[in-house]
Amino acid sequence: MLLTGACRNFHVMVKSARLSVANEEPVPLFEAEDYEQIKALGDDNDFTANMLGSQSRSKMFSLIPFFMESRFTTKHLVSKASLYPQAELIGFEVLTMDGLKTQYMPINHLIPITKYDYWAASWRYWTKQNTILDLDMIYACRNSKDMYVFEKKGKWHDAGVQHEALSMEKTYNEAHWYDGFYVNTM
Repeated sequence: MLLTGACRNFHVMVKSARLSVANEEPVPLFEAEDYEQIKALGDDNDFTANMLGSQSRSKMFSLIPFFMESRFTTKHLVSKASLYPQAELIGFEVLTMDGLKTQYMPINHLIPITKYDYWAASWRYWTKQNTILDLDMIYACRNSKDMYVFEKKGKWHDAGVQHEALSMEKTYNEAHWYDGFYVNTM
């Protein structure tokens, strides 16, 4: 009974990200060159079977080292990114070996990181990086240290990139950007 009350229990009620964005029209930020083709392959078991007979087969097999690395250091290949300004979220459709999976991240949790931070974070397992990865466009969640990598041949949409919700005045925080991504906390 000595430690009774020493630890606090927190109960947090938050609205699901899917519910937050349900009635909001997304603003496109980024789309990979072959996004529609990969999305058409389906999900889970359908995706694997369909992918083996598609033009995306070579791309998926070339990304196996990236997917193996992501088991040790959480990172995702973004096929599509959308901004939800009212909900203050960015929706990422990330490519996995099971197809496209959607993840939502609060705008204020994302920070740009350098390719050197990306390399340092992958100290457990490192392979030669696929040439489709744009190592100049990497973002990380400052809380979970998940990294989001984009493809070089994707299309960035000016309406989304220059949206007021992503302005420097609203997103820049020097303490988060320069001190918030410490790879040894992984």
